[in-house]
Amino acid sequence: MKDFIVRSSLAGLLIAFAGVLYLQCENKIVGAVLFSLGLLSVIVFKTNLFTGKVGYISSFKDFYMGLLMLALNLAVAFCFGLLYRVCIGQSAAVDARLLKEWYRILFDSVICGMCVFLSVDLYKRTSNIFTIILPVVAFILCGGEHCIAYAFYLGTGNITGTALLYLVIMIIGNSLGALLLRFLSFAVLPKAKQT
Repeated sequence: MKDFIVRSSLAGLLIAFAGVLYLQCENKIVGAVLFSLGLLSVIVFKTNLFTGKVGYISSFKDFYMGLLMLALNLAVAFCFGLLYRVCIGQSAAVDARLLKEWYRILFDSVICGMCVFLSVDLYKRTSNIFTIILPVVAFILCGGEHCIAYAFYLGTGNITGTALLYLVIMIIGNSLGALLLRFLSFAVLPKAKQT
């Protein structure tokens, strides 16, 4: 259990680190490429990132562990966001998302969930790091919403009831996107090797 907690906490930290890289870049494309370092590190270090594992949940135990993983990912990312706010300053990352309607947040979260599942599953099948990077760059440039990164952004900005509601919507959307792609891909493709 200690290993699980450490790996889940590290995953939240790596995604928060990716969020810092993204916020510090003025160029959106460069920021998207740098953000992919977060998921790349998560996969290579074999940490427990909710959005990378939710597509593989297949039992009640997996579901329970997924909730614990999610809580740890969110808590660490949020705390790192608070640290960012104290050291660097407040960001408007959450405010920009609050301009979207809830159904747009859900749609963008589903897209992100699909892309993260695609990154993880393609890497399991090919061991090619570009299969991690390209889907991450795609979801960022398309406006996808990643719940763990958003927890980091929450720490850096204003926390409102709507902002928290959007976090719940993102968790649901990321999960739906990953599970949908898993269902469709497993229906037509052979199972990926485990890494």
